[in-house]
Parts: sequence; C-alpha cells; structure tokens
Amino acid sequence: MMSGEVRDGSGSSGAAAAAGVWPGGATGGHAAADFYLAMLQDRLPVYVHALSAATARAGDGSVDENLSAAARATIDFYAGILPVKVSVLAVPAQLIELRHAMKARGLGPYRAEDAVAGYLREEQQLGQIAADADPQASARLLLGACLSYSFSAMLLGDDSVPPPGEYAIGLVRGLRLAP
Repeated sequence: MMSGEVRDGSGSSGAAAAAGVWPGGATGGHAAADFYLAMLQDRLPVYVHALSAATARAGDGSVDENLSAAARATIDFYAGILPVKVSVLAVPAQLIELRHAMKARGLGPYRAEDAVAGYLREEQQLGQIAADADPQASARLLLGACLSYSFSAMLLGDDSVPPPGEYAIGLVRGLRLAP
C-alpha cells in the first residue's frame, strides 16, 4: 500500500526532488504545499492510469468489478497523499497557495468524478445500470466514501477499518445501480 511510504516518512525527499519543487517552489516557499504538489506529480499519474483502466471497460466485465477497481485505486491514492495534504490544509496561507496552484493546473477531485460518471453513463446506455440512476451523484458518493475511508484509516489506524478491497466492494454494492 502506498500509505506506508508516507506514514513512515520514507520516500519523501525522492518524490519532491523528482518533482523539482522541494523546498519552496510552486507555492512561494510553503514547504508542505510544495511537498504535496510533488506527491501529486509522483502519484497522480499512477492513479489516473488505474482509474482510466477501470472506467474504460464499459460493456466489458461487470459494473461492480470495474467500480470496485476504481474505488480501490482511489483509496490507495488518498492513502498515499492524505497525510501530507492534511498538513497543508491546517495552514490557511498554504491552503490558499495550493488552491491557486491546483486551479492553474486543472487539478481537483472533479476530474475523477467526471471519469467515473462518464463510465456510468456509458453503462447506463448499455442497460447495465438502472435508467433512473444518477451517474454524477453515484460517482461523487463512491469517491467521497473512498476519501472518508482513507481519512479514517489514517486517523484511527488500518486495524480500525475493513480491508480496502472489502470496503470497495461494499461501497459499490451500496450504490444499488443494477437495473
């Protein structure tokens, strides 16, 4: 799991150095925000690839399997970046700088939501999910729950939450998307 790298502190200078923003680059010397952007540069491509693989399978495989893969990728992504992100959110000036940097790069959770919603719309057109299901709302519920899971695991410890794969499967079933 990616979260081990962040929780024990290893790998931090490598990710930041590879991104060329440590210390103090894109956000005017706010080390935590710069480090978070470096983490995004390191981890976001892996997440985008995994999410794209899961959401490019409309009509191929089961909807539950594809959404579970998307949920698991999202849990892993947030588990890897959330410890650093929390430190940025705690300092208003860093948060403002990070917000500007993310907007300038077109980054945000809406990108993942749109990808999952697009996949769900395709499955809906194929008759694989209910005609009255709301793809955008379902995507937001799924991915928001993944963020919540990652936060709970970080706060309370991995032994206080179900295994991520089991949790992802339960989330997808809870959406009740079947026609």
